[in-house]
Amino acid sequence: THYPGRIKDINHYYPFGLAIKFTEHLPTMVDPESNYLYQSNKQDKTNRLYVDDFGSRQYDPQLGRHLSLDMENQFCSGYTGMGNNPASGVDCDGNLVIFINGFTNDKSEMGKSKYWSGWDKNVMNRIHDHHVLYRDGSMGQGYAGLLTKQNSSISTENRKKAGANQGYKDAATILAKVGPGEPIEFISHSMGVAYERGYIEGLSKYVKDFPQYASKLNIKYAVECSPFRASDLPAPDKEKVGYMTFYKVGGLDGGVSTFLAAAFLIGSPVAAVAAAVASEGAIRSVPTVGPIPNGISLNVSRDLLVGHDISSLSFDNIPEVDRPSYSFLDFGLFFEEELRIIQEESELNNQDRGEPRSNGLDEPSDDDRHGHSVPETPRNAL
Repeated sequence: THYPGRIKDINHYYPFGLAIKFTEHLPTMVDPESNYLYQSNKQDKTNRLYVDDFGSRQYDPQLGRHLSLDMENQFCSGYTGMGNNPASGVDCDGNLVIFINGFTNDKSEMGKSKYWSGWDKNVMNRIHDHHVLYRDGSMGQGYAGLLTKQNSSISTENRKKAGANQGYKDAATILAKVGPGEPIEFISHSMGVAYERGYIEGLSKYVKDFPQYASKLNIKYAVECSPFRASDLPAPDKEKVGYMTFYKVGGLDGGVSTFLAAAFLIGSPVAAVAAAVASEGAIRSVPTVGPIPNGISLNVSRDLLVGHDISSLSFDNIPEVDRPSYSFLDFGLFFEEELRIIQEESELNNQDRGEPRSNGLDEPSDDDRHGHSVPETPRNAL
């Protein structure tokens, strides 16, 4: 028996993303809680602006234009959306965040958001980027990887090698999703740090093998949290690799369990061991975890009372992705620029047809009306 699911949302769009209103032959049913609409991008309804968040820029579907310039100058106008061809393309949003988890024995956490217990969502909100890829830095082995002698996940080199293989494998898909120069950020934890280093090497090797993609690999930074065997992982030289290496380490991480140490002091080691085994929260400590040599610390004071658990670390000083800020003046300049472009295109079309000059607003030009030239001022710019 087939039981159809309940339909919550039906939307229809003009090619450049403007929603088509309800008609008798084109039903529409909008879920008020749905924010992900045209091209699966989130719609910002603040102050009834109804602009689409494309990650690095905002887009106005009424105009078919972005509200800030394209820093890569991919098209003749820096405000162009989808290269003026939305039927066959989408706009690269870039700003991909790659999360690489550390050790876990839970298959449902390997390369999944579940491992991060909501910390990843806080980071994405912090850096204004929800385009994400998850990878498993524990090599999918769980406890077996800790006990085996062959290809053990304990080995830093094994994890780097596994990361390099996966990075090379993923490179084509990743580079197809980002525009030239658009940034990629890495966030890794524990065993995932070595895997991340290898993953970046894999991406770099792919670009060397296929240099036509070189302009599309732009790693902005790596934030390495609670790095396992940190002394084996000095930060790479920024001048050589092109990205910054940051780290975060809990003040209670990197040594003997705090529970164990405290219990020995009070003479109850049995209770200490039981408490240490049971504890999977902020107090848990993992030997060899420590600061990344030559890395840049992002620790804040409240991290001093945090152990190995990623969800307990601070996130509010992770570097933000650069995003433009807007004012009424910015919007006025934007519309002025758009009107100028429209006017120039109209004039070129009129010249091709041998028609008199127009100001692009379907009215006589100032030259025709007054007999002399005066500066043009677009009306209703705001």
